[in-house]
Amino acid sequence: MPLSPPLRDAPKFPVSSLVAIACMAASLRYWFLHSLSGLAPTSGSVLTEPWTLFTSIFPHGDVVHLFFNLYWWWYFAPRLERALGSAKLIGIVLLLAVVSSGAEYALLRGGIGLSGVVYGFCTLIWIIQDRYDVLRGTVPRQTLQLFAAWFVICIVLTVTGTLPVGNIAHGAGALCGWLLGKSIIAAPSRRLAWLGALAAIVIFAVVGSTVGRTWVSLYRLSSSHTYAAYFAQADGRLDDAIRHLEAARSEDPNNAETLVGLGSAYTQKGRHADALGAYKRAIELDPKNRAELAPYIAWLLDTQSAAAAKRGDASAVRKLADESLRWKPGGEYATKMLEWAKSRSSRLHEILHPQTSTLSPDDESHPPASVP
Repeated sequence: MPLSPPLRDAPKFPVSSLVAIACMAASLRYWFLHSLSGLAPTSGSVLTEPWTLFTSIFPHGDVVHLFFNLYWWWYFAPRLERALGSAKLIGIVLLLAVVSSGAEYALLRGGIGLSGVVYGFCTLIWIIQDRYDVLRGTVPRQTLQLFAAWFVICIVLTVTGTLPVGNIAHGAGALCGWLLGKSIIAAPSRRLAWLGALAAIVIFAVVGSTVGRTWVSLYRLSSSHTYAAYFAQADGRLDDAIRHLEAARSEDPNNAETLVGLGSAYTQKGRHADALGAYKRAIELDPKNRAELAPYIAWLLDTQSAAAAKRGDASAVRKLADESLRWKPGGEYATKMLEWAKSRSSRLHEILHPQTSTLSPDDESHPPASVP
């Protein structure tokens, strides 16, 4: 299926183009900085950072994820922008983003990417395409079947642990797009009912991802310790969270997700050595955690090297900085600490092992009084 419209026409579709550019920029930021701070919801963040329900559609996990979402985005979005106008497209994107991201975060841990919006576009256009000439034929039966098949495949990939996918975001986005389409084409006498159903799913996503998350989260179905720890940590009750996570680890020592949570709680509590152990074990159990946890491990090692530097322990600083650079190659702080440690070690070596050719026997018999 060719790109439609061609990329040279991008200036004619400002909203479609800006969203695509934002996705590429946010994805590159995530890949290089390994951080979703301010872009995606985290525990307790939605009330203080409500925009993350929208901005979480921009970053993507990898190049393949970004390519496929942008491919379908560019297939759907410019057509909708031409049919409905730029202002309405902004409203639709905002609606679909909040519902798909909000539902995913309310029921599970949340996610990133444009796919919830893309699923919403698919069902919306499928419903309204006969009303707008520019949309007619955009979503034939084969395309709808393709999206349905991919939805099922993604569920299988998630359940089998092959690849975690935001299936709730896909489903919520598709439902929201379908309801919006129905409300657009409905007769005036029935439009209010469709708008009411649409409002209900919006309210669920917003309330469920904020004040109601404790009651709707599927974490309720997990073990009692895991569930209690998750919300204790979200509420800032770190001691309770650690107690429950340690109990959950005792029940299942090989659960990598429990160890990731434990590492996070240990870090917030200042137990950096324990956090390092938990994070490293989580990576041993599930190597896919490495990309996410490596920056945190490097930071913990940098923190320990700073403490060693204050003690004047150049050997420990060098060892910790070396390890930090293995987790985060090119890390600026670790590089500086390593340079400091090498210079200290070199100076110490010169003092303890001076060149004998430059010393007299009397000098050799009197070692330095002190070592800095």
